[in-house]
Amino acid sequence: MLDFDPKVAHLLRRATLGPTIEEIQAASEVGLQPTLDKMLSEIDRPLSKNEAAAQAIGGVFLRDLEGLRAGWMLRMLNSPNLFREKLTVFWHGHFATAISKVNDTTLMAKQIDTLRELGLGSFKDMLLAMARDTAMLIWLDNALSVKGKPNENFARELMELFSLGIGNYSESDVKEVARAFTGWNLENKKFVFSPDKHDEEPKTILGKVGPFNGDDVIDQLSSTPASSRFICRKLWRYFVSQTPTDDDIAPMMEAYSKNDRKIAPVLKAMFSSPRFFAAENVGTQVKSPVEFVVGTIRALGADLAVNKYGDAVAAMGQDLYNPPDVSGWKGGEEWISTFTLLERIRLVRQLAGTGKSGMVCGLDVNKIVAQNFIGTNEELTDHFIGRFLHRKPPVKLRSTLIEFLAAGSHGQAAIKLPGALREEKLRGLVRLILCSPEYQLC
Repeated sequence: MLDFDPKVAHLLRRATLGPTIEEIQAASEVGLQPTLDKMLSEIDRPLSKNEAAAQAIGGVFLRDLEGLRAGWMLRMLNSPNLFREKLTVFWHGHFATAISKVNDTTLMAKQIDTLRELGLGSFKDMLLAMARDTAMLIWLDNALSVKGKPNENFARELMELFSLGIGNYSESDVKEVARAFTGWNLENKKFVFSPDKHDEEPKTILGKVGPFNGDDVIDQLSSTPASSRFICRKLWRYFVSQTPTDDDIAPMMEAYSKNDRKIAPVLKAMFSSPRFFAAENVGTQVKSPVEFVVGTIRALGADLAVNKYGDAVAAMGQDLYNPPDVSGWKGGEEWISTFTLLERIRLVRQLAGTGKSGMVCGLDVNKIVAQNFIGTNEELTDHFIGRFLHRKPPVKLRSTLIEFLAAGSHGQAAIKLPGALREEKLRGLVRLILCSPEYQLC
């Protein structure tokens, strides 16, 4: 039997893009709290050699959207700390910007790098960086906003989708915030502030009056309880469950206000909450396409065919650098449809069908069986369930897998069958687990 701490396994499943069983076992030896502390601090450390190499090579992939996706997949598959990348994917969906309108791969890549760098820092700093981000200025038309002709697109989304949420501002606030951001324009694809195009007259925003500019607005918005509540609820929905309560997010909001709006303490409060580990929140969150693909590739030790994997993620409904609209991806059960489920199954079948004798893709099954002294169908089933699910499965799934191994075997354990039949059973077992409803959840 595989030995690991179920709480550590749950933390890594939710906080990263698919931990391997070896990573879970290593973290279990270290312990839950040290693992969490290390995870939250490492995002600010210098890049590892693998990450730096992936970043450098990824810069070559800027020719088109397919290349952009491939470059990010390369980074994900070479990062020793996939929390950094999962959090970056969250912010990409939060500040959803699409290349379909921006039409510049370099600007899109730069925006993601900014989110990666600022992901655990001050929410105020991140809002400010996005307000000045070239891709965002193009995406929400603020590059065209000038005194006398303020564009309201960015102002509206800044409050509705980025900071406050619907119901916490008025139409008058939208108009006044748009005035505050006049003159925040572009020149040679770089942010410039044009004083002559900025409206310096007094504005009334959320009940306060003054000659506010964009910096003032971002400071005001990010310091409100509504902003704290909005971002904490959204983080909970992404990492824990779709139905956060006021009690769930109260410690997160407190951490936000006591730590100068920094995100790292907010996430630490969330991951430390007993509710995070409650039974109803374990194995119940639908994996996003990115989580499914990256986790499966890593679990099977597949080759780094990054173009193919980037396309696979897009086919499953998460087209990186090209979210469906300014509200980003809905997530949750929206990830699963008849079509996207078939795409998941298709990828599993392709991967499980590769690999030389004794291997499933890049996974050395013969070695695993020998090292773990596996001799029965039950032991084989339990090991691979633990390896891929990292938790106890429903009784029905376990019995179905054992029945599959026994079918046509005349009482022999699958690992003792003749070569070709043994190979078929082992590949089939892996394929069935990775296509099971339980594997779609984390």
